Amino acid sequence: MDYAALYHELNSAWIEKRASFDKEELTYLANKDTFAGRRLGFMTRAYYQREKMIKASDIYYAYAFQSWNDAVSNSQSSFPTWLLFSPDTAVNENPAILKEISAKVLSIKNIEVTSRDEKELKKDIVEVLSDVACLVLPESYSLGHYVMLSIVDVPYQHVSFYHLGLNLIMANFSLSKEVRYLPERYYPAEFRDAYQKGLLLL
Repeated sequence: MDYAALYHELNSAWIEKRASFDKEELTYLANKDTFAGRRLGFMTRAYYQREKMIKASDIYYAYAFQSWNDAVSNSQSSFPTWLLFSPDTAVNENPAILKEISAKVLSIKNIEVTSRDEKELKKDIVEVLSDVACLVLPESYSLGHYVMLSIVDVPYQHVSFYHLGLNLIMANFSLSKEVRYLPERYYPAEFRDAYQKGLLLL
């Protein structure tokens, strides 16, 4: 797959698509079309900026390297995932970079850390109830790139075949630190086919 070409083509189409969003579609994209979705994060500033962010968003690749769900109660309407992404064009044209960085980030689980930045990163990776909107990775973990970590919920109604690896997110970093998964109904056919077959682990 030509990730660079797909990235640019997807954003060109998205800019045209987002101009026609009506209230119902924005409510769906913002995950506010269900009672559980409307409750999630309703006390945060990002919650009230979400529709504005989506209407002005771009699409980026994100590498999901970890997820967690409550297998005991199985009562969640969504589940948290740990994502790495970057607004830099160079990273989005070669998202395999994010997979390399994820291996470096995961290695922090098995080492003793001393710096404040590393301690914060390790806490966010290890604790399943961490809440990270947008954490810039320390340079020693980003392999020289500008890369961010975010813990993002995946609403069950937005994806029927979610898996770790390469995913698509909506974001506008000038408006909000929040990023949202792009629901599967908006996937380009080439991406959807490869995603369903599990071919996007890079």
